[in-house]
Amino acid sequence: TTTCRTLSDSTCLPEDELHTADLLYDFIIYNFDRHSSLTLGRRSPFVIELDLFWLSEHRDQRLEALIRFIDYILNNDDYRYVYFVSIEQALEWLKYPRNLTELEDFWAFSCSEIIYEYDIDCADTKPTDGEKPKQLTSTNTTEQYIDLQAERLFRSGIVLYSVWTFILLILTVLFYDKYFVNK
Repeated sequence: TTTCRTLSDSTCLPEDELHTADLLYDFIIYNFDRHSSLTLGRRSPFVIELDLFWLSEHRDQRLEALIRFIDYILNNDDYRYVYFVSIEQALEWLKYPRNLTELEDFWAFSCSEIIYEYDIDCADTKPTDGEKPKQLTSTNTTEQYIDLQAERLFRSGIVLYSVWTFILLILTVLFYDKYFVNK
């Protein structure tokens, strides 16, 4: 048994065997079970890193194995508390942690008012009678969409205060050396 960090690590699978969907599926299940075993304590998150290189070779087998894995997790009662989320959603949960009972109503895991083309679950939801689907090209200027990637890293301005303190410290040392040190 080999510890593999990503799905694209070619050293994890036997070189002498054909990389079938069953082999890849067993590999993903093994790593997931090892990662989430009760003897080691439940660890989170289990990251499934997909890259173009991994999907470019043996695409059909790899997609079949990945889809089988997702179906297995979603349809197994033992994994009812496993969530498939994006990196952005996981980061929001880390910033604003919630109990499992609160996750269904957690704003980061729900469909936002902006529907992107790639968001299949949110795109499949039908608006109610009074709602119109909102698009990114909305002409309503009163609405402000929050760009979470452009959010300020240090809201309190700690970097500015640190730089200002550093400059004052340097000036204090220079002043002390010039006027108070015996020559």
